[in-house]
Amino acid sequence: MKALFPITPVPCGTVVTRHPEDPDRQRLQSLFSGIRWDRLTLKHVIANYDGPIEELVLYSNATGLAYYLPALIQMCIDSPEQTGSMAESILQMFARNSEKTDKLLALLTQEQKAYVSAFLCKQFQGHDYWDRFLVKAEARLQANPTR
Repeated sequence: MKALFPITPVPCGTVVTRHPEDPDRQRLQSLFSGIRWDRLTLKHVIANYDGPIEELVLYSNATGLAYYLPALIQMCIDSPEQTGSMAESILQMFARNSEKTDKLLALLTQEQKAYVSAFLCKQFQGHDYWDRFLVKAEARLQANPTR
């Protein structure tokens, strides 16, 4: 995965959507601050953040997601029972038509998108409820321009 998702440069600015009055977003910004994606582990998240784990997906901005996505996916693969609905949040984000998703897709390479697509297919293919989201996510991952 390190060959697909570069470890450096680590984002040095804001990687969480701004909402100054939301303490969860402030804690998430601190959680991400300066840490390489390959060192962002579930253990680190649990020790430093008490909010729902899917908020790592929901509150991250496109830059943060583009960088930390491999860590979030790895957490879902390694510990599905502890990551709650984080995999579902990743799926729904890619299925959604939004400015954030458009920006994220533009930041990912074709190879990175293929990796995300393979992860989503393995997680959700054949699950009736999630099929509609998977179809939308797959179409977006395949159609959107890359960097």
